[in-house]
Amino acid sequence: MNVKLLCEKLGLHSLQSVVTRPELLVYKGQMNHKHVAVKIHKQEYLFNREVKSLRLLNSKSVRVPQLICEDKIDEDFIIIEDWMDGKPIAPLFSSYNEEKQSFLMEKIGEVLAEMQFALSKNELKESDFWLRHNYDASTFEEFSWKSYIERQVDKWIGRIKLSEEDRQSSLEQHLAAIKDRINGLEEPPRTTFIHCDFGFRNLLIRPDESDIKGVIDFEGASIGDPLWDLAKLPLMDLHDKNTELEQRLFYGWENASSQSLDLERINLYKSLEGLAGIAWVDKQAQMTDQMRMLRQRSIAYLDKYCSWF
Repeated sequence: MNVKLLCEKLGLHSLQSVVTRPELLVYKGQMNHKHVAVKIHKQEYLFNREVKSLRLLNSKSVRVPQLICEDKIDEDFIIIEDWMDGKPIAPLFSSYNEEKQSFLMEKIGEVLAEMQFALSKNELKESDFWLRHNYDASTFEEFSWKSYIERQVDKWIGRIKLSEEDRQSSLEQHLAAIKDRINGLEEPPRTTFIHCDFGFRNLLIRPDESDIKGVIDFEGASIGDPLWDLAKLPLMDLHDKNTELEQRLFYGWENASSQSLDLERINLYKSLEGLAGIAWVDKQAQMTDQMRMLRQRSIAYLDKYCSWF
């Protein structure tokens, strides 16, 4: 990315690198005397998904970044957002006492529900941020959550490289059980906006650490079962070890959404998060110790949640 050209064209200055990934660069900078986030996408479809999601959500009173503008420079796709004046919650959460952790988990549930249910059915019908190239559906009415999940499960299972240790364990039986369970999956009572990567790494806390500031990163946004977004955080951030905090998350979500939880469905989604974790590790070119630990933890989630089917 030609940073000098970017600054000249969009009136940016004082850029500081925040995130560097092959498909995404993020800078903190200044524009018109205020702090902004500068996101540089390499993939147009991720850029479009984030821009369209933010346009819709910015019209509602939800805690997400305000979109300022978007552009294309050479082969790069640029998003300028208001800089959310908050701190990443991930490195801070474990330092809080139990009372504050419980308070924040309830607030996280509320923030999630407010975001998911902000858009009406008609607004979702008129949107296309959620479309994927591998969807059978091209309209909201044609969309099937079950069909989407079936394709995802087939993709994840296809990526798994069974080791001899895997074959001697219950992993293959778990994969078969998941396939059977998905065959009987019903469509959710309501299809809503979903974040698809909802967890501590995409949550900010206020500078004074008194409340949740907001949710960031919408390149994975879609539509589907709102319960899907409740499965990842308890596993990846609470490591499936604190049921009291998980219950506070659920309580906050239920209160803000006026919806009822289906714990059986959430547990199915937890098993799918485990499946996705194994598949992600197995598609990597090289195995690190951290990846090996993630794979072992993901298998443990399958052991636990597949037994509940």
